[in-house]
Formats: sequence, C-alpha cells, structure tokens
Amino acid sequence: MIERESWIDFEGLKDYVLKCQDLDSGGISDRPGNEVDVFHTYFGLTALSLMKYYDLEKIDHVYAIPESTIRKHFPHVYQN
Repeated sequence: MIERESWIDFEGLKDYVLKCQDLDSGGISDRPGNEVDVFHTYFGLTALSLMKYYDLEKIDHVYAIPESTIRKHFPHVYQN
C-alpha cells in the first residue's frame, strides 16, 4: 500500500473502525459485534491516527509507536 493512499476510502475505513468499537467496555474488534482485543484496538487506533482523525497522536508506521516517543528516546531516527 506504500504510495497507494489514493486506493483507500478513508471515510469508509474510519466509519468501519468506529463500527467495530465496543461503546460500553471500550476497545475495537475485527468486525462489528465481535469481541474486542488488544491487537485490533491498537491497529484501529493506529489507522485513525494515520488518517489524521480525532487529533490522535501520530503513530510512526515503521516502528508502530508514537512519533513523540521516537523523537524523545531515539532522536537519531528522524535526523536528515
């Protein structure tokens, strides 16, 4: 999917991720109505972050952790 963002329906993906959340207990599942789990919660939030929804902290797509964490603890990663 690198450099293929134009293939993604961002609004549709956002709506799907939000439909997969458990509004009572929290978390995100793989499909609406399924049991939530840490894996899908993490990647659901990461997807929303990368799509710049809800002012979530940006997640680095290579290291799968917040960019601020990388900048703080591994500043050499973002040096040009």
